[in-house]
Amino acid sequence: MDLSKLYSIRGIVVKGSGRGKKLGIPTANLRYRKIPKPFGIYSSVVKFNNKLYKGALHIGPIPSFSSLKPRIEVNIIGLKKNIRGKRIMIYPMKRIRGIKKYSTIEDLRKQIRKDIRKVRSEINLEKFTS
Repeated sequence: MDLSKLYSIRGIVVKGSGRGKKLGIPTANLRYRKIPKPFGIYSSVVKFNNKLYKGALHIGPIPSFSSLKPRIEVNIIGLKKNIRGKRIMIYPMKRIRGIKKYSTIEDLRKQIRKDIRKVRSEINLEKFTS
């Protein structure tokens, strides 16, 4: 599948609040003027430095932390380095679920890990070309 023909979100990675890192699930945060809808969690393909990665993409507010301002952040599976200030492209593939407020941080962590497992099983990077 040719990624150049798919909808993409592109931007420069900016400093986030650090909550993902504290949860053990770091994210790349994008500053974006107009946040796309519908809000939710998406399986995605992320392009960074001409390499493709699987990503768990969050678009929308973060009610578990009482943050109502919509955000775009993605956990890039397999990328371990800090990429703040670097340009990435995110290709949302499939909406996994909607946004939900969790009663505990542990419940949120468990759900994010479940989302990441789903992304790992759903996305086959060999199907994509850039």
